[in-house]
Amino acid sequence: MKIKNVIKKSCFCIVSAVLFTGCSVFPNGTINNAEDTKEVLIDDSNHIEMQLNNHIKVDADIHISNEKGWKQFKTIPRVTDEKTANERAALFAQGNEIIDVKKIEKTGAYTYTYSNGSRFNDSTHCNYTTEDARKRSYNRYIGENYGMPEDNFPLKELEDFSLNQAVKQVRELCGQMGIELSVNEPEVFVLDAQHATEFIKQDKSLEYYLSSEDRRRLGTDDIETYGEKITWNKEDEVYYMIFQLAVRGYPFSQKNIGTDSYYSNDHQLEVVVGRNEIKSFALSFEYGDKEWSDLEGDICSASDALNVIASAYQYSYGLSEQLITNIELVYLPVSAMQEQKFLARPCWQFTVEYDKRAEKDGEAYFYKVKTFYVVDAVNKTLYKSRG
Repeated sequence: MKIKNVIKKSCFCIVSAVLFTGCSVFPNGTINNAEDTKEVLIDDSNHIEMQLNNHIKVDADIHISNEKGWKQFKTIPRVTDEKTANERAALFAQGNEIIDVKKIEKTGAYTYTYSNGSRFNDSTHCNYTTEDARKRSYNRYIGENYGMPEDNFPLKELEDFSLNQAVKQVRELCGQMGIELSVNEPEVFVLDAQHATEFIKQDKSLEYYLSSEDRRRLGTDDIETYGEKITWNKEDEVYYMIFQLAVRGYPFSQKNIGTDSYYSNDHQLEVVVGRNEIKSFALSFEYGDKEWSDLEGDICSASDALNVIASAYQYSYGLSEQLITNIELVYLPVSAMQEQKFLARPCWQFTVEYDKRAEKDGEAYFYKVKTFYVVDAVNKTLYKSRG
């Protein structure tokens, strides 16, 4: 097995990318017509910049962790055991005692409560949350409802707490837990006090916290009257980091795909790290034993996969112009719907951004949305992420 024509080492090399008009992709990924062609320039830094079709542009780096050794594997969800769950729970104690342990027989999950109110759960998914994380809902700060999060939180590093230190802490913890992370750098958002304070003014539900228990007890959702006021000071500042998962050194796709007949899972780790402790740790999915086998053909080039996208998305369907910003060769485990039997194969993953129109208080506005297209790198089947 080899990758065909992925990268040519020269200052500029030209590969053919086909732009389609009036053509389509068959279920097996093959294309029935090619009426026009356009050159794709890939420079020596492995970058593509071009107009793919009338509403899709490409301005993206191509990332390949390793050009050799790609196979496919069958797998099922990981099921934890008491020994492993206990060992993982101890790693999150951070000086606190475990005061309660429960096993949920229906799912096989183990849940732990610590003396400071933090909680840990280990099953197919693995997560840890402090009380501070539950009150602040960090994930909502990096959502796309108020524009791109990097615009809302422009800092690259916190004062007196280096990013390298935080990343190293997470990688060492994952090593102890037996969780393999991609060598790729994580996506990082710096939630500093100044910008977090400005951000929560846009949403009252972030400025106050009222627990679900108190909502039931009080019989109200009046957070301004009964909720706890949330303030941000220097000691509250954190790094929000999104790591890509890997297997045998090869990266997984990060976002899920799915239709009525098939689906995949997210494959990423989201960690919030403060100066004094880990605030939250959310591992999306883990797999059990893997049955490896050879691929039935060669891996196609990134430009071949772009041809599939150009053909399938000829029309905007009301969307604004889309921009492909990153291209990566990854593993994508896919299962038939209602089953949990996954076949993981190498795929080309394309990160796509576009502007989405919304309305608030009668005013129209646009905000950036990120989605993913995924193309099987051997048979060229096209998948699209759910988000």
